[in-house]
Amino acid sequence: MTKNNEKMPERDTNVKRRWQLDCSGVLIATKDRRLRLFVIFNEDDNEALPLFSRLDVEIDVAGLGMIGEGINCWGYFPDEIMMDSGLQFGTKMFRNHLATLGIESSHHNYYRHNLTGKVERIMCDLYRSFMRDLNGKFHADYLKLSVSEVELNKYCADWFKSKGSAHVLNKELGGKNV
Repeated sequence: MTKNNEKMPERDTNVKRRWQLDCSGVLIATKDRRLRLFVIFNEDDNEALPLFSRLDVEIDVAGLGMIGEGINCWGYFPDEIMMDSGLQFGTKMFRNHLATLGIESSHHNYYRHNLTGKVERIMCDLYRSFMRDLNGKFHADYLKLSVSEVELNKYCADWFKSKGSAHVLNKELGGKNV
């Protein structure tokens, strides 16, 4: 049973595993529409730890994005899904630097704003672009901790300042000026 005592959906025979993820996050689908990445920002609940695929999974695909408070959604993942500390770290960098725009970034209250479809699209596009660029710049170096946190922070700060969509997001959410 789900958290709200709803009946669980029948298992899809086309996939090996199914996880119920009930938390705020970003959902990205691959071209075949199978969910490959679900980023969860709730770090307080050990049973809802983020599941990440490898860095070589397409992040900039034309997939769907979903952001909201208390998302209750079934995610389907193939067998090769694994925790990836690099992707997890990149996501934390993304969240931390959103805070420089004055956007709420604390655990359960991460998305306290009443997000419109426009803001959801901007946020998802910004996230995908950020992860693609971060991986393109540092490749897998930050997985080996060979890139300093100072260098990463500077890169992230410069990246956000250079993105018009970050400024649009800031304006839409009423954040402080950058």
